[in-house]
Amino acid sequence: MMDARHICVAILAAGASRRFGRDDKLAAILHGKMLGLYTANTLSDIAFGKAAVVTASESHACAVGWRGAGFEILVNPAADNGMGSSVAIAAAAAANAGSRALLICLADMPYVPLTHMQNIIGRFDGMGETEKDHAIITTGAAATGATPQSPPTLFGRAHFAALSNLTGDTGGKHLTDNAEIIGINSAYVTDVDTPEILSRLNHRTNKR
Repeated sequence: MMDARHICVAILAAGASRRFGRDDKLAAILHGKMLGLYTANTLSDIAFGKAAVVTASESHACAVGWRGAGFEILVNPAADNGMGSSVAIAAAAAANAGSRALLICLADMPYVPLTHMQNIIGRFDGMGETEKDHAIITTGAAATGATPQSPPTLFGRAHFAALSNLTGDTGGKHLTDNAEIIGINSAYVTDVDTPEILSRLNHRTNKR
């Protein structure tokens, strides 16, 4: 198991999922398991100093599974205000834990592999001590010559204060303009935003 006790990981799972309709997409079934459990189960193979899920309700359908994977549940009472408030809660938790960095992941991206998480952490560990504090390492999905950025994203502790002040729909992406990018196949960073995407993934033969 990879030792990442100097890092706090936070899975953001408090979104309203408006594009998914009335149902809670994280409780929807993907290949026989609730969608919201995939990221936590992947990350459970890394020994983080602090591991948390930021959600809108402590009684979420995935709560038992999150706790079983070693994650503390942090409730965001302002979840309807957007992702920024969830990132702020995660950053405050990282700061309170004395973490050297915060790794932000999303609960609706089920296919990001463990090796990619390890590559991000390994790159951080390879930096100099001063460089670590200001580090921003994000994910670049290779597609048709472009490299759109997406979580998972790691922030060094020098950014905790700025992240803790986020509100609304600002999720910290504005800080990643000069981030170091770790590449990944675009298929691994699929966001399950609609029932149609979920249905398409469930019909794939290479089920996870």
